[in-house]
Amino acid sequence: MTLRFDRLDAMKMAALVTFALAVVTTGCGSSSPTQVNVSRWPLPQNEVSAAIDPNKPDVLLVGSNSLQEGQTRSYTSTDGGATWTTELAPPLATGFSEVDPAVAIDASGREYFASLQTRRRSDGLVDHQLFASTRSGPGGEWGAPVAVDQPFGLAPLAIDDKDAIAVDGTRVYLTWSRFLNWTNPKHNRYSIMLARTTNGGRSWSTPVAVTTTTKTINVIYASVGARGKNVYVAWEQGPGVGDLRVRVARSRDGGRHFGQPTVVSDRACRPNGWRLAGAPETGAPPAPQLVVDADGIAITYGSFDCRTRPEIHVANLDRQLRRLRDTTLGEGFLAVPAYDRDTDTLWVCWYATTDKVHMRYSCTLSHDGGRSFEKPRAAASLDSDETGPLAANGYGGREYGDYEGLAVSHGVAHAFWTDSRDLAELGEEVYTTTLREW
Repeated sequence: MTLRFDRLDAMKMAALVTFALAVVTTGCGSSSPTQVNVSRWPLPQNEVSAAIDPNKPDVLLVGSNSLQEGQTRSYTSTDGGATWTTELAPPLATGFSEVDPAVAIDASGREYFASLQTRRRSDGLVDHQLFASTRSGPGGEWGAPVAVDQPFGLAPLAIDDKDAIAVDGTRVYLTWSRFLNWTNPKHNRYSIMLARTTNGGRSWSTPVAVTTTTKTINVIYASVGARGKNVYVAWEQGPGVGDLRVRVARSRDGGRHFGQPTVVSDRACRPNGWRLAGAPETGAPPAPQLVVDADGIAITYGSFDCRTRPEIHVANLDRQLRRLRDTTLGEGFLAVPAYDRDTDTLWVCWYATTDKVHMRYSCTLSHDGGRSFEKPRAAASLDSDETGPLAANGYGGREYGDYEGLAVSHGVAHAFWTDSRDLAELGEEVYTTTLREW
């Protein structure tokens, strides 16, 4: 990891920064939404997770990677996204660094921040373990990290990867990938795992396997949603990066046991792996994201059409995982859905593109459970482009990362994305805008 502390020194950054920045839109007319630079930190930020307090919609919590700092960042707003505070958070376990944030706020206002904490072993390999911290609310201090999984010792190489979080009342669920590898003889066991807490994150249940395989190289990008005793987990799985399909499984007992998975997506017409000119490192994986809505569940995912254009899909399934419909929203990648219970509205945001290089973060919504969607609107006023020499990649940034954020409540959506409009001064930044239903 190459650290760029010259930027840090030049800015003389404090440990905690409060700011509000309204970005002036250009060339888009008065209808362009106002954007706010959430991170405003002179190092690359990406992989954005966002949550809104279900009872106080002005309270927002966001997390992002800050890979060159070796930790994640927490961002808090108590005025509906107009101003933000930022800090390195949550705390690290001894000897660890931190990636892959997943944040949530439960019905009591308690805030959760899960992350993969990593450490380098004496043999040069890197361990990844899932932890979660909590705090009482936006003015509280993050508590010590609590281990959600204990993969070490299960195999010579044991790694947790790509966590996701969901809330149902005061029940909170975490899902992630667990990779176990042996070398003598060479074999592996890859699983999608789930754990839950009902005591505010003081402890987590023993992880259960949603699915396990020894025959595939990809069981990744898990996402979770819950309503009552029904818990749903979606993920992507395939024999290789050229044939990744989305699957989903359901638990009817609060996440203690899961039934057989249902295949959601068809094989891409011309499988293109994850390759995408505009994101040469991270590419455009299926990256499924799941939300529970009034009719059942909605899953967003990416695919490639017969001309190898990246497409965004929304699959709607009922509570028994019967497929209702699959809608293509347009070209793009890294979609994220959110369901507004107050207005029964399904929102979807993604990087929209027409040339596979220039991306503009955009959103749409459905008022009828995914049967139809409104014409998408741009959340960003400017394109992002990660193909230039200033784009951060490798351990220094990973371009757009693997996911973006969306939080909705009372007819208002807060979209969050990794933006590259100011790579020369700040690197990749977390931006947000507020959209109202149309």
